[in-house]
Amino acid sequence: MFLTFMRLYGRHAKNVSRSLIGTICPLLSALALGTGLFAGVQIEPEAPRWGQSFVVRITPEFPRGRLFPNDRVFVNLSTWDQDILSTVNAKAVWDGEAFVARMTMPGNCEWAAVRIRTPERIFRGKGFAPRTDTGESPPGTRVLSSCRPRTDLAACNEVIDSTLAENPDLWWIYPKIWGLKQRILKNLEIDEVISQLRKMEVQEKGPSLLRTLSTGYWLAKRSDRAFESLTELCTRFPESRYSVQALNEADFWVSTQGLDQMSAGLEKLQAMLVNDAPANPRLWKDRRSVLWLRSNTRVSLEATRRLFAAWVDEDPEDPHPYLLLANALSREGTSDEEAKRLIDRSIELYFTPHAFVSDKRLRDLAFRVRARLRLRNGDAEGALADVKMAQADGRGRSAEDLEIEAAVWTSIGHLRRGEEILVDAYRMGSATAEEMLKNAFVARTGGSRGFDDYLMTRLTGETPELEPAPQIRGTTLEGVQLTSKSLKGKPVVVNFWFTSCGPCIKEIPELNDLANEFAGKARFLAFATDDAEPIKEFLKGREFRYEIVPSSSRMARAFGVEAYPSHYIIDGEGNIVWSALGAAPKTVEILGNILQSLLSDKPFPVKGLRKRPA
Repeated sequence: MFLTFMRLYGRHAKNVSRSLIGTICPLLSALALGTGLFAGVQIEPEAPRWGQSFVVRITPEFPRGRLFPNDRVFVNLSTWDQDILSTVNAKAVWDGEAFVARMTMPGNCEWAAVRIRTPERIFRGKGFAPRTDTGESPPGTRVLSSCRPRTDLAACNEVIDSTLAENPDLWWIYPKIWGLKQRILKNLEIDEVISQLRKMEVQEKGPSLLRTLSTGYWLAKRSDRAFESLTELCTRFPESRYSVQALNEADFWVSTQGLDQMSAGLEKLQAMLVNDAPANPRLWKDRRSVLWLRSNTRVSLEATRRLFAAWVDEDPEDPHPYLLLANALSREGTSDEEAKRLIDRSIELYFTPHAFVSDKRLRDLAFRVRARLRLRNGDAEGALADVKMAQADGRGRSAEDLEIEAAVWTSIGHLRRGEEILVDAYRMGSATAEEMLKNAFVARTGGSRGFDDYLMTRLTGETPELEPAPQIRGTTLEGVQLTSKSLKGKPVVVNFWFTSCGPCIKEIPELNDLANEFAGKARFLAFATDDAEPIKEFLKGREFRYEIVPSSSRMARAFGVEAYPSHYIIDGEGNIVWSALGAAPKTVEILGNILQSLLSDKPFPVKGLRKRPA
């Protein structure tokens, strides 16, 4: 399994936490927002008690944006109950002076954050500490409210020590403390984590403790122990909210630590939990689950139906459950009419204003699912319209879109048009385009003889229009100044990545092989969105043979990067000759082919995949 959560998350994240713990603990992002509310938004009272009603007022103008009286404005309240995130949304009504939303503070939460949203935008919010129904601070809140960026680090350490002394069995707080020590205090010691884990091992193991053990062992890179704790948690407590949370965290850790050998086991564990407890509400309340649920073929159709029923019963206006069941039915291929009704409803809801910004990745998927259904049922015109909508709504043409589009043209007898599109899909790293091209060749000629020569002709017969690369400026970790002028004369391979992107990390060994093979013949640059220090920490015990340029978000915007990892090849004259956005199975191999063609003056691009050197 190529971990769907981190593949999609990594491909599309633009503003991702720079630390591993920060990525798997969304609460840290809310803590970084600080206490109080930003100018232009007031909450009355400022620290609501559990169960108490409160009012959020938003004036039309505030530092990060402007709202107009006719805007659809929503207030998103995120709360954390023992590290479990829940969200409540309320529509804000214009009262002539401000937008006003009335909400109720959920019980048993230690931290909260308010964000203002429209159907298109999310405005930065602020965190605050609620009170218990008796007006006291909930256990653990002192740690969450005291340890933030730019606070007194000594005082923060003192609060952590006193909290653990007073509440040694407050298991959920340990991952938060580890994250704070790594990200903010910069004093996390793995030996200390292991010592704490040993003490926990002798305690009675409930869901919260098992999740903390799993998190701690992942952090300490004791992956076997982490998986043991995770398995025990999901087996004994499949209906626990901590089981889903721990699975989503494991999906992240397995990907970012390069533990491909655990992928199949994790997929089985995910399916086991869904099949055993499909009505576990965390499966849909934690949106990270949705990304792997849609692709896990081990989840039974019966369990998917039960999950759908529970999800829709709670939130009938959410488009995701309709997409999830439609995707499963489409995969089964036995109930296309039902799948079509469900996917139509999903798309309808995706275009209905919501209190949340619809995930374009899933909205694009909805169009692709419907395109495949329509194609399978002979509606070529509808299938083509849907695949074009997926392209228009998303980030342009993807290899998957081109595969569907090629199948549409082929189905209506435009064989050559279909083959042209498949060639483009192949260039973009499609894992199936070569097989599809071969099938088309065999159908036309009656055999596979001559296919290799045919493919070479198709790939080398056209020269794409080249565009100049954006101006490159940056300084590598070694202090080397880079400019477009200094890079001219040799091909330049550019990689955009960040340190908590699973697919980015997964391909580094292949990129190292490429850099070794073409050493001295081309320049290899890796523009990272992380700052220098997190990159240096990441590189301890790892090798990345590219020249690494930190703090490169501006450069990524200049290149129009919308997915990670992304790759570009620039020829010696400064023109972009090839690009690939997002992870794809054959990207690095195709990258090597194009480099080889540039260096040997062969037509661009050369024939498909070559064997990598031993």
